[in-house]
Amino acid sequence: ESGNFRYSVLTDINGHFDFGFLPPVNLIGQASAAALHPSMNGFKDSQVSIYFAGLRVDKYITIEEDFDGNFSKVYTNIGNIQNNGALPLSNLTIAYDEKALTTQDLNISLTVNSSFSLEPGESVSLSMSVSSVRAASIYFSIAVSANRLTERIHLRFKLKQLKPLLVATPTTV
Repeated sequence: ESGNFRYSVLTDINGHFDFGFLPPVNLIGQASAAALHPSMNGFKDSQVSIYFAGLRVDKYITIEEDFDGNFSKVYTNIGNIQNNGALPLSNLTIAYDEKALTTQDLNISLTVNSSFSLEPGESVSLSMSVSSVRAASIYFSIAVSANRLTERIHLRFKLKQLKPLLVATPTTV
C-alpha cells in the first residue's frame, strides 16, 4: 500500500500527546511523521522518519588472501543483513549464480545463519566457504530478499599468487 495518512490528536495543556499507529501488514517503505506544537513563540515543529519494512545490508565486501597452494577457508560474518524496519521480515533468501562460483578449480558457497525471518532491529551474518587449487579473482553479486524487498551485496574475492622467494647462500670451497 502507499498513500498519505493524516491523523489529528488532542494534546494536554503542555502540548504533550500519545499516538499509536499499527501499519497495515502489506505497507512497506519509509514514512515521515510530523507534529506542530503550539508554544509561546509560535509553533514548534518536530519530525521523525519511520521504516515500516526495511532491509539493510553491507553493500560492498572485499576479501583478499595470499595463495601458495591448495586453499580452503571458512569466513564467518563477512557481512550483515539487518531488519531496520518496524515490521518482521520473513522468507529471507539469498540468491547468487552458483554455477559461476563452482568450477573444477574453485568452489565458493554462501550461507546465512538465520531461521529466515528477522524481527525489527535483528540482524544475521553472511558466511562463505572457499576452496581453490589456483589463484583466482572473482566478482559477483548476491541478491538478499524478504517481504518483496531486495538489496544487492557486491562481493570481490581475490587469491593472490605468492611469488617464490629465492635465497642465495654463499658456499665456500
